[in-house]
Amino acid sequence: MVRGLKKLILIRHGELPPMYQGRYVGASDVRLSAQGICDCRKLAARFAALNPGKVFVSPMRRARESAAAICPERRDLIYDPRIREVDFGDWENLTFDEIQKTAPPELLDLWFRHPEEMRFPNGASVADHFAAVDEFMAEILALPEPAAAVITHGGVLEAALRTAADWIAEQDLQEIDFKAVRGLDGIKEATVKVGGLELKAAVCSGLGNARGLLEKIKRGEANYHAIEIMACPGGCIGGGGQPLHHGNSDVLYARANALYREDANKPLRKSHENPYIQKLYEEYLGKPLGEISETLLHTHYFNKSMD
Repeated sequence: MVRGLKKLILIRHGELPPMYQGRYVGASDVRLSAQGICDCRKLAARFAALNPGKVFVSPMRRARESAAAICPERRDLIYDPRIREVDFGDWENLTFDEIQKTAPPELLDLWFRHPEEMRFPNGASVADHFAAVDEFMAEILALPEPAAAVITHGGVLEAALRTAADWIAEQDLQEIDFKAVRGLDGIKEATVKVGGLELKAAVCSGLGNARGLLEKIKRGEANYHAIEIMACPGGCIGGGGQPLHHGNSDVLYARANALYREDANKPLRKSHENPYIQKLYEEYLGKPLGEISETLLHTHYFNKSMD
């Protein structure tokens, strides 16, 4: 496996209009709010300074609009359907309270206790969604690039660190809970020792914090192998599709701890060990970024109005 990527920049799309906040927004192709576009534009100069070799974007409108505001001069964006948001089916655009009133209790229990086994009513399978993201992450980490950026819908930093740690150490690492990047703080930093290398990561939530972090990097005061930027305060756990907390952070901590407990008890916790992905590459795709996978899995768009 090629291990060429030096820096991975993860960016969640900008803020949605108020009518969608606190709701399960998945397959709905929603536009950004005016504030969301404004916030993304504030990142443009810092993003240009990082100059990632490849920029991958979810094909959903809110991610495309974020990319257009963050890197307006780029004409080589790669739109990859594997990093689009999950389809919530009948739960689309509902609040958790609305879902709780109509959904069968056993379905809600499955969603909280074993989300990886969930298939949303008339919607997508969570397992299929995770498998697609795992495959995408394996390819990104194999890129022969100094840096790559991903503009999408959520946090996958822990999955990226788990895979990167195994590849660099060339062994099956058992300690894969990167707790330093967890929590609700605006900026979290972690250093993971893998063999003779120290992997440095930063997780930032809230675009005001993102500006400060990127300026710190630009001044040469900080350097990371992986950076995740999320628009929602505290990250995805504080965004749409999660229980309404009405300012009570205890609700967010309880939900986060439940997710971490579920993760800790799973037999398969590393993206590159997914047997379905391994079989697909062995029997058909060959290798990440090979000719077949590049042709079938990557979509390139261009602005036809520029012709």
